[in-house]
Amino acid sequence: TGPEARFDPVGAGLVAVALVALLLALNQGPQRGWTSGYILVLFAVAAVAFACFLVVESRVVAPLLSLALFRIRAFAAGSLAAFCSFLAIAANTFLMPFYLQLVLGYSPAKAGLFLTPTSLTLAVIAPISGWLSDRFGARILSSLGLGLSCVALLTLGRLDAHAHYSDVLLRLIFLGVGIGIFNSPNSSAVLGSVSRAQYGVAGGFLSMVRNSGQVIGVAVAGAVLINAITPVVGALGLNALQTATAGVDHTPLVNAFLSGMRHAYTISAALAAIGAVFSLSRGRRSQQAQPSKEQEAVVMAATD
Repeated sequence: TGPEARFDPVGAGLVAVALVALLLALNQGPQRGWTSGYILVLFAVAAVAFACFLVVESRVVAPLLSLALFRIRAFAAGSLAAFCSFLAIAANTFLMPFYLQLVLGYSPAKAGLFLTPTSLTLAVIAPISGWLSDRFGARILSSLGLGLSCVALLTLGRLDAHAHYSDVLLRLIFLGVGIGIFNSPNSSAVLGSVSRAQYGVAGGFLSMVRNSGQVIGVAVAGAVLINAITPVVGALGLNALQTATAGVDHTPLVNAFLSGMRHAYTISAALAAIGAVFSLSRGRRSQQAQPSKEQEAVVMAATD
């Protein structure tokens, strides 16, 4: 019991409203027009709700998220870097299945199987990067990981209609290496920057950053893609991709898709680069606490 055990329903409601409004705006913007009254109202609602959330969290006795944590340089920089990372890699999660099926002609089952190299590489690299971060600190490793992710995303965006799967495979492995080098050191550094009493809050916040970043990243990539293909398919939007392999000439759709994919991956690479800048700003290793065993358990829960 006590203030730290209370739930903050107002803060939770406000952040939910902000996220829902933002996602609706990003999802429906391409069809309704980015300057339409409906979309502008949604963006305004998201901005106001988020501003109110910050005000409430600064005044409530038991906040959903203590804003004082953001005065800790390593926590703020690591959280922003994580958010940029999840925003960036969400584009690949969303776009690559369409690319493998629509452009390269693989079946859904094969496309799903061919997406596994990134996850497998991540599973191999993450423990190694965690071990290295214990010895050399998180700043350089995390920044390097985001830098590699940036390059991988740029190269993924340059794939064309004549690529072989081996070209895709190398890029997906490269992306997995970048993500693996970033995730464990960054999460450990964020958890290592707070006191023991704040482990749960910090771990929960990292989970929220991950989920929010992935959802918003998919919405952004989808908006960019829809903007590219709408002139070709009209109001069908993404539904056109579901029937694009029905035996008709879909070259114009493929070309439009590749253009949208290139733009989306370029934006994602820029987000990864911004994340690397945040990561570098976290300070030297001497300014960061080393995570305890309990914190490492929270890290694992936050990054699963």
